[in-house]
This record gives sequence, structure tokens and C-alpha cells, in this order.
Amino acid sequence: MSDDREKLGLSLCPFCGGAARFGKCAPGEQEAENDGAEYIECCDCGASTCLVFPLMDSAKQVLRDMWNRRTDASHAR
Repeated sequence: MSDDREKLGLSLCPFCGGAARFGKCAPGEQEAENDGAEYIECCDCGASTCLVFPLMDSAKQVLRDMWNRRTDASHAR
């Protein structure tokens, strides 16, 4: 599984440390206004990014950047 994670370029979940995966809202599975939206979701705890709607290409790079961004722990209160 770590090889898959490294190939996708996704960090572990910031909440539980679980593996993450890319997802896409398929027509008929969600509300119609979400059709085609992409996201990243933790396979263990279900934490996810917001939905991103790709315009021309996949939104994977934008989502990967969102998911892998971490807040500096020294700023946490």
C-alpha cells in the first residue's frame, strides 16, 4: 500500500495516519450538482478535502496540494 501512496503522491491522513485515495462523484451516486467533482478521502477515518470541479483536466494536482499541506504544529493552540 505504501508504494501506491507514494505513486499517487499523497501523504498519510493528518487525523488518523491512514492511507488516502482519490475519489470522483459519479452521476447518480450523489446529488446531481456534485457530478464530476473530485476529492481525496482517508480510507480509514473518512476525512476528506472539499469537492473540486475540474474545468478541462483532472483536479488531482490541486487536490494533492490541498491534502499534503500541513499546518506548522508550533502555531497550534
